[in-house]
Amino acid sequence: MNKPATFIIYSKPGCGDCVRTLSIFISKKVEFTIVDVTEDPAAEAFVIGLGYRQLPVVVQAEDPNNHWSGMRLDKLVGL
Repeated sequence: MNKPATFIIYSKPGCGDCVRTLSIFISKKVEFTIVDVTEDPAAEAFVIGLGYRQLPVVVQAEDPNNHWSGMRLDKLVGL
């Protein structure tokens, strides 16, 4: 039996797309960890290193090459 994927969601306070993304993860009962980039400089550097300038950034924990930025309904529907 395969273990369901878990995700790391890089976010910041006041980010509307972050809140909407989190609510979809919660409604689909998908496991995730939230990282606030305003409180974690290494996380902010990681997100920038991926080439993103928009939050949220979602990274699949088991496959760090699977990541996206922003409110991506096309990705969220398949969770």
